[in-house]
Amino acid sequence: MPNRNFKKSQRNTIWKENYGNSNSGIDLFGRNITEDNFEVDHIFPKSKGGKTIIKNAQPLHPLSNWEKADNLSGYVNGKKFKIKNKRNGKIKINVK
Repeated sequence: MPNRNFKKSQRNTIWKENYGNSNSGIDLFGRNITEDNFEVDHIFPKSKGGKTIIKNAQPLHPLSNWEKADNLSGYVNGKKFKIKNKRNGKIKINVK
């Protein structure tokens, strides 16, 4: 069975790819997060076949991650989102 959780090294890489050397930032849905207080979200949900790989991950505030859950579209923090899994394997999330 594949690993469903991100390892600490993966979490560090995901943070650095999004926020560099900063220890704080704002998640995709407008909430403040810190390097010590964020959750790694599977952009394309595990329950829908999403893999536990860095290109399918983003740092989110715990509340944003909870609100997004395993939905492919909906609202988080008052912002509408929609996830697309393109045929070339690229995953994109649009937020308005």
